[in-house]
Amino acid sequence: MQHEKIQNKILKIIFFTIFIDLIGFGMFLPILPQIAREFHASDSQIALLATWFAFASFISGGLLGYTSDVFGRKKILLVTILISCLSQFLTGIANSYLFLVLAKILSGIGYGNIATAQACISDITSFKDRGRYMSIIGLAFGGGFTVGPIFGTIVVLSIDKFQLFQGSYIFGIAMLAVFLNVSNLIFVAYYLPETHFKFANVFYRGIFEKINPEYLPKNTTFNLNKQSIMYAIREILKIKIFIAFMVILFLQILAFSGVETLLPFILKDAYFFGNLDIYKSYIIIGVFSIIANAFIAKKILKYFKESLVLKWGYILLILSMIGIPFYAPHPYFLFLSLSFLCVGIAIANPSINTLISISTPQKYQGFGFGLAQAVSSLARMIGPALLSLSYQNGIGDSYFIKEKALYISAIILFTGLLIGMAFLKGSCKNS
Repeated sequence: MQHEKIQNKILKIIFFTIFIDLIGFGMFLPILPQIAREFHASDSQIALLATWFAFASFISGGLLGYTSDVFGRKKILLVTILISCLSQFLTGIANSYLFLVLAKILSGIGYGNIATAQACISDITSFKDRGRYMSIIGLAFGGGFTVGPIFGTIVVLSIDKFQLFQGSYIFGIAMLAVFLNVSNLIFVAYYLPETHFKFANVFYRGIFEKINPEYLPKNTTFNLNKQSIMYAIREILKIKIFIAFMVILFLQILAFSGVETLLPFILKDAYFFGNLDIYKSYIIIGVFSIIANAFIAKKILKYFKESLVLKWGYILLILSMIGIPFYAPHPYFLFLSLSFLCVGIAIANPSINTLISISTPQKYQGFGFGLAQAVSSLARMIGPALLSLSYQNGIGDSYFIKEKALYISAIILFTGLLIGMAFLKGSCKNS
């Protein structure tokens, strides 16, 4: 059918938009600490780069989401891609630690394109199918963070072999990232139609109405001013289930960010992996993530309710957070636990995002996802600091020290699971 073909086309465009953006982001991850050290930054200052990124995303998330409800999704996507492009260019020419901080702040603002992309998906999908289509965001993340470091390695090897850019790895990586994002900008400008109900043309609006019965809200009068924003906040805060989902999301990201932060240290200290083994482990995690998002998550969410799938995801994540430290230093059990981790997050992320979308009024979809991004960023500021402190010093008579700090992540997520079991019963999609 015509509307299904157009829907699939737009979903592919959204996927490639996020995928290309995250390739650029992923290329910087392995090399950024090394560059910061060249500017005589301490380990704590290097860790603060991620905090600055999360802080900028926390501040900008809700505002960018609301702005996409006022001006349309496509305009905000173009602006955020342009900001990402600028941040990557500034990273490439950085000559001081403060310059890197500025670049990371801009990168955090540009990260608002994730919430806008999620709002695009909610515009063109029904409640029933939204969960499995939300999984394309996770697939883009898995693919981007797998391909990005590979591209970065190719750039580094090419610079060494051909003596390019006066041996500057960061400049070479930045130029490739800028090229990809400029291409992304042109791609979105020419091929992505506007999906917001106020700005979509008549042809697409008719198609989106057939796909999504909730596409046209009853009341659409709001603007970009303080009064309208405060009104939107009051309206959303009246929705108790939305607040519950924000709490659950906060706990999920708080727990998972601890795993992201500690895993390289655990692989080195508890499993005695060398640098090459750690790099290989992340490639394996990337492959697990792609398989989990491309095949497992999409199939499960097609046949089961998001509320149920979210619980399964949390159970798998809790098992992985217990298994990684418990089975150290046995690598076979490590990779079994990592497979649980990849599948768990692959099915949990689209489930919670879909439940947030369903609980948010259609006219505030962008704002709802923006607030979710802000909550996630707040968790990413707190989680790494909390878990790093526990890893180094332990909490409660030094029990949660070193790799056992992941038990704290398991406890946090178990709390989220209990809250979910209490609140998710009435938040199921139609069978």
